[in-house]
Amino acid sequence: MVGSFFGGLAALLVATGLYGTLSYRTNRRTAEIGTRMALGAQRGQVLWMVMRESLLISCIGIATGFPSHFLVCVS
Repeated sequence: MVGSFFGGLAALLVATGLYGTLSYRTNRRTAEIGTRMALGAQRGQVLWMVMRESLLISCIGIATGFPSHFLVCVS
C-alpha cells in the first residue's frame, strides 16, 4: 500500500514536471506561434508542432529511463 502511494506520488510529480516544461517551452515560442498562425497555419498544425517536441522529449526520457531502471533493479 505504501509502495502504491509513493508510485502515485512519483507519477504526479512527473506529470507536473512535464506540464511545467511544456508550458515554459510554449510560452517562449509565443511569437513564433503567432507568426505561423498569421501566415495561415491551422490550429491543429500549431498544436502538432508543440506536441511533437513534447513527445520527442518524453520518448527520450522513456528510452533512457527504462534501461536505467532495469540496470539498477537487476544489480
